[in-house]
Amino acid sequence: MFKLYYSTRLDMDRANLEYPSKDLMWNINLFENARAILGAMSGTAATASGNEPSQAQKSLGGAASGAAAGYMIGGGYGAVIGGIIGLALSFM
Repeated sequence: MFKLYYSTRLDMDRANLEYPSKDLMWNINLFENARAILGAMSGTAATASGNEPSQAQKSLGGAASGAAAGYMIGGGYGAVIGGIIGLALSFM
């Protein structure tokens, strides 16, 4: 029962934290949808999407960019260190 309570509470808190940001983004998303509709009428493809990357994608991108920057500075050892730092920073 406690496990269900805390699981539900975490989901509710996560949703309550998302509402203010979604409320602030309402006008931008509204104009983005109108732009996509107008673009579709002229034959262009909609290029923008409102999806955020998953944490796995963020982690992979952070590790790869950190490794690339580390390699430019310190070669192989720098790539490993940069990859670790990039991975760690992707969670922030």
